[in-house]
Amino acid sequence: DRLYGMAYTVGFFTNKGSTMATFRPQLACDIDFSKVTWPMIQMPKIDGVRGLNAEGIFTGRSLKVFKNKFVTDRFSGDQFIGLDGELAFGDWQSQSLCRVTTGFVNRKTARPGKPTEGALDWHLFDYFGYGYDKKPYEERLMALQDIVLALNLPFVKAVPWVLVYD
Repeated sequence: DRLYGMAYTVGFFTNKGSTMATFRPQLACDIDFSKVTWPMIQMPKIDGVRGLNAEGIFTGRSLKVFKNKFVTDRFSGDQFIGLDGELAFGDWQSQSLCRVTTGFVNRKTARPGKPTEGALDWHLFDYFGYGYDKKPYEERLMALQDIVLALNLPFVKAVPWVLVYD
């Protein structure tokens, strides 16, 4: 299992109309276990396509909207502000997940055809909205779980996590 954490740069905004220039999503990285402060949060690495909603519009890690309008429309909206995660088209544990998901989000077709319509999921690993970017990661994860429960959408999921002590 790989361990990773997410952090956000200073300059995050909490309402629409602010500038995206000060915001940069950070990426997962390998860690040097000799420098780790325990406990740590462990979660599975989902190798799909990064997706986040900073100001009500769903974008990739480049902060540009996806070519596939269905993808952008599905995860845009104020109810998703501050959510950050990995898109997975199909089985999130598949060896070909990145390739398959990248292919889907780059297609211009409006939506996946049945029976795969429900196959595009957003696996969330962070919440940075409305001041949460300044809070500890564990607190953001707790808020994220509450938001996912409140949304009650089968295609929006919180990535499971545990605290590890050594």
